[in-house]
Formats: sequence, C-alpha cells, structure tokens
Amino acid sequence: MLTDFGREGHYDRTIQHLVEKYGPDGYLTIWMPQSDNAVRLEELRSIIANKESLRSIFDRLFDEETSE
Repeated sequence: MLTDFGREGHYDRTIQHLVEKYGPDGYLTIWMPQSDNAVRLEELRSIIANKESLRSIFDRLFDEETSE
C-alpha cells in the first residue's frame, strides 16, 4: 500500500531509484545517443537535478495516487 512508508519514505525511495537508474552514473544505457530516448533521458536528468521541481512533481503525483 502506498501509505505504508509515508510520504517522506516514498519520496526517499523514489529519489534513490531515479538516481540509481537514470542519473548520470545510473545503470540505464542508451545505445543510440541521437535517439528520442537519449533526448528524453537528458530531460529526466534535468528534472532530477532540480530538487525543487522534482519535489513538486512528486508531491502532485503522490497526492493524485493517494486521494480517495
């Protein structure tokens, strides 16, 4: 259930996963650097780097998922 970890627990887990997978040193590999996927990955990395924007997106999505 979403609320088992609480908002902050989910935020921490989300950030950890995003950085581990999609961060500059993450394990995701893009084999075609000019592909749409490479462009989208750079956009995602920009969001991850902007902590204020990332928190805002997380809060909005968390609220949507937990509202009844």
